[in-house]
Amino acid sequence: MKQLIELLRAQEEREQIAILIGAVLAFLFVILGVTRFFFELRALLEDIHNKWIRPKDFKVKRTILKAIAKDNETQIVKLRTLRLFRKIESTDIDESPMGVEDGSYPEMLNQFAIPGVVYETHTHQLRVTFRNDEIPKVPEDYTYVSSVVLNATMDHLWGVPGIVASKPVGSESLTVEFFCPPGWRCRKNAMNKPLTKVYRMKVEGSDKEEDREYLPAKHITSDGGSYAFDRAIGEIDWLRVVVKKPPKDADVWVDWFWDEPTEKRYQSFKAAKAKELAQQETQTEAPPVKAEPKPLGAQQQPKTEAPPERMINQLSTFCS
Repeated sequence: MKQLIELLRAQEEREQIAILIGAVLAFLFVILGVTRFFFELRALLEDIHNKWIRPKDFKVKRTILKAIAKDNETQIVKLRTLRLFRKIESTDIDESPMGVEDGSYPEMLNQFAIPGVVYETHTHQLRVTFRNDEIPKVPEDYTYVSSVVLNATMDHLWGVPGIVASKPVGSESLTVEFFCPPGWRCRKNAMNKPLTKVYRMKVEGSDKEEDREYLPAKHITSDGGSYAFDRAIGEIDWLRVVVKKPPKDADVWVDWFWDEPTEKRYQSFKAAKAKELAQQETQTEAPPVKAEPKPLGAQQQPKTEAPPERMINQLSTFCS
């Protein structure tokens, strides 16, 4: 009888433990369900707000910008994730890449988009047009990739190091990556990571130091170093900057610095280019020699060329 009672007690304890474990799991599932419901409700309310209250076609959630530089050309790849509220057939939120130093637009060797087709408008916008079977449904997240190859030398496009990610960059995150060509090296910190600065301009169009507003360090993750992505080329420098919750209505500037040998190399390129431009301007500004006008019907005198100096000396010696 005593053994039977102990057996029943042990069985009861096991059942209580099983009930407790089941209650904990049920509580966790309820918490997860409530959390998921909260985020889905928030997304639904945001969709309703952007579609009916303050109508807009879409918003940018994430942007990944990658620049692969070579000595004579640069490929810029951009991945965008949009939250669509209305049906769209095209988007032109990306500007054509522009040189920071002189504000020129380099020639595009080729460009493509996946999905869609990309081309440059007369206002220097990159318009991505989607085909009928590529037009996304709404509301949903939609991702596309655009790529352009620029015909520009390294010193012209990247002599002043830095990338400007034009707005809108995304409500969730912005990622910027840059890959240097061989021979161009970044200045690094004690952990052999490239030194970077991430900021926005408080005054649009300004380039003054006092107008810079540096983004919070807790929102920025930086990485990079040297790596042999291609064994035939060897090690090259690269960097990556991830910005969480970037500014909504502002361009984001990501600057880095060349090391001393690379900076000297760029300055030598710059000096040689300035000298070449000065020579071209001098040749252009030289006034052309104009012939004196002659009256109509005037008899043309036969043209006689003066003998060269060496011949004149010989003639004078002979005559004497």
